Amino acid sequence: MSNQLTHDQIIAKLQHFADSLRQRKIEKEALSIALEKGDQKIEVYNQILIYEEIIEEYHSSFEDIIFR
Repeated sequence: MSNQLTHDQIIAKLQHFADSLRQRKIEKEALSIALEKGDQKIEVYNQILIYEEIIEEYHSSFEDIIFR
């Protein structure tokens, strides 16, 4: 029972981290809509792309952890 509880806590923390990454990406997307054209908008788009890459890599690792 203790192992299952610990496992569930770890999964919950990992899921919270994933949700936080998604939320940051959504915030960056909202910011990019509000910005005028220019260097700041390009920088925010670059950050969004980085978040997307991190989320994809994290999702793959998360699946490996859960299903092993």
